[in-house]
Amino acid sequence: MRLKYLFYSETTSLEGHEAIIILNCNKQNAEIMADICLEDKNLIKDIKLIVTAERVKYFRMDHPNEIGGLRINRLVQYALKFRSNIEVIIQYGRWMLHNLILLILV
Repeated sequence: MRLKYLFYSETTSLEGHEAIIILNCNKQNAEIMADICLEDKNLIKDIKLIVTAERVKYFRMDHPNEIGGLRINRLVQYALKFRSNIEVIIQYGRWMLHNLILLILV
């Protein structure tokens, strides 16, 4: 087996971002309330997030329309707290892009 470079780019049109990924395995919709604690601002409470039954939903932290109109600038430190009416799985993802390299093992 060898490693092959399929693609390399110094620049990319893809955008690095952070996101909350919520998986709802239940047969009913999940209503999640998020609180965001910022280093230099008051606690922001009760941001409502809905994930329909048996689906996954991806909430980008740099898209205000996805997180209750809140704008969080890049490189700002924050912490998250969640409450849900039913059990859900919450994952946090960060996709950082500097140089894009696509590799494959052959």
